[in-house]
Amino acid sequence: MHLLQKLHCAAYILANQTHVVLDKMGIEHWLIYGSLWGPLRGIPGPLPWDRDVDYGTDGDGNFGKIPLQEFKAKFKAAALIVEDTLQETSTFLIQKSLGITVFYNYRGTMMRAGYEPWIFFINYRLYHSFPARLVKQPLSKVRFGSFNISVPREGVEMMKHLYPFNWRKVVKPASCENQ
Repeated sequence: MHLLQKLHCAAYILANQTHVVLDKMGIEHWLIYGSLWGPLRGIPGPLPWDRDVDYGTDGDGNFGKIPLQEFKAKFKAAALIVEDTLQETSTFLIQKSLGITVFYNYRGTMMRAGYEPWIFFINYRLYHSFPARLVKQPLSKVRFGSFNISVPREGVEMMKHLYPFNWRKVVKPASCENQ
């Protein structure tokens, strides 16, 4: 099996494991950033060259009701390693390759917390924020590997907010020229 295929398979497995843990805690989550491109293009998973998976969640929802230590303990119980960068970037890194980004609703705009978004506010407001209506519950679901997961409303509209200057452009890594 080609190395990229192995990485892709590992991403599916990790995405499913993380999805199950979040579901058991009742934490609504959705695909975001590059992971959303596959389903938007009709692929039931990440783009073939994507090596990680990104989930978003609403920090004001069920996530905010669960103590942080309990949240991390659920992943540990599932034999998953959690790197907590919540205070820095509003993200948890699972097994170093799946990001769970926590967004908070600030007057109708979903934004990341943490000190990095506030220090680099122009970058984070330009690329890491979007209208709260795009993730208003209930969300529709798409096939992602062997399971169904929520996706933001209005299709590509989310990508226009996350990638405002190049949302239409398909950018493949140099190592994927022939894919």
